[in-house]
Amino acid sequence: MNADIYRVSAATVYILRYPLAAAAITLCILLFRRSGNIGWLLLSVVYIDPFYLFVMRLIKGYRLLPYMTIRGPATIGGPANVTINFDFPVFLLFAVAGLYLLYRKGKQEVQVQDV
Repeated sequence: MNADIYRVSAATVYILRYPLAAAAITLCILLFRRSGNIGWLLLSVVYIDPFYLFVMRLIKGYRLLPYMTIRGPATIGGPANVTINFDFPVFLLFAVAGLYLLYRKGKQEVQVQDV
């Protein structure tokens, strides 16, 4: 039962990188539309990495969600070694938070200028 909870939570943490990357790309596009600075579009390319890796795994036939590695048994008929990785996307989380704060600050500046 504990192994199932670990697998589900590790898969959830791994899948979390996709909506975070999509949110970062969206915020970069919104910032580009607001400021007209091409740098925001160049920055948005950085966040395509999770989708790129997913497509490469799909093409090559690897596991689509590599949060768990299974190694064969050390002896014939022995148990397989399973390693579960909790790879929390801290970089993406802070990037989305920072981009959101930049977007909100720009939105407030535009509202102040309109008054």
